Amino acid sequence: MKKLIIKILLFVFLLYIPLYFLQNIVDKGLRKYREEEYSVWNDIFEGNINAELIIIGASRSFVNISPLLLDSTLHQKAYNLGIDGGDFNLAYTRLKVYLRKNKKPKTIIYSISTPDLQRSSEFYNMEQFIPYLNDTILRNGIEGYENSFKKFDYIIPAMKYRSYPKYYSIGVKLYYGASVNIEDGHKRINGYQARPRIWDSSFHTFKSSGKKYNIKPEFIFIKQFYELIDLCKKQNIKLYFVFSPEYKNVQPMFVNRDSIFAIYSTAARLNNIPFFNYSNDSISYNTKYFYNSEHLNQFGSEIFTRKLAMDIKNSSLISIH
Repeated sequence: MKKLIIKILLFVFLLYIPLYFLQNIVDKGLRKYREEEYSVWNDIFEGNINAELIIIGASRSFVNISPLLLDSTLHQKAYNLGIDGGDFNLAYTRLKVYLRKNKKPKTIIYSISTPDLQRSSEFYNMEQFIPYLNDTILRNGIEGYENSFKKFDYIIPAMKYRSYPKYYSIGVKLYYGASVNIEDGHKRINGYQARPRIWDSSFHTFKSSGKKYNIKPEFIFIKQFYELIDLCKKQNIKLYFVFSPEYKNVQPMFVNRDSIFAIYSTAARLNNIPFFNYSNDSISYNTKYFYNSEHLNQFGSEIFTRKLAMDIKNSSLISIH
């Protein structure tokens, strides 16, 4: 028994404690990282965004809507909280963390994607959450995904980085003040990422496969969707629903698209929420505005954002100062 205790103590001192300090260094270092999703999470946790207008949603949010262009017309400091590869649950989780760390906004734009209410089959880009796993709201929000973090990731120090070893060196470098190169295409400005790309072949590849999308909304996501509406009512936050343009020919590939949109349009009507739906906008018919069927390129996003800003301004539903 005595030998067992000695072995356990040796394990703690020789492995556990060094790994604990390593994890602490890497976590703190990555909280300075300015690449893509890390930059947004770090802005949120630093509590310095405090925007008057925020945009939430998935990748169609942070690629399609420029907060700086909204600000130039609506004169409200704007920030885009869109989360890459996210569904509604992840977008809502990010919003809840934001509201705990920052002042509440005057306005929220929920940028809708057709698959939002279906749980993502793949927990995409999960490394973005690693430095913040001690946050209860975030931790609860990422549970339930097939390839999410395991119990030992929370118990054994540094284990959560096991599949992403490159972040050890990045985190350590940043912790000790060294610089880390970030390519322009991986930066986000006020949460927005301009993508100066041209139309690719992904849509035609998918179309030729003959596959279709059948979106299966998850009950808990619909519940969260209505929680968002109630939250905005209780906190006197103006809420807008926006469906930004998508390439028109992709729409028939969502076999239950009408029923999905009925969820949003019904909620908008019953709760007096403005719903700006650009499904049939002229932008949707021309590939020069897109780099794939769901995402606008920089040219398209800037044209669309200016249009959205004017539509909101002309609706007289937002206080312009």
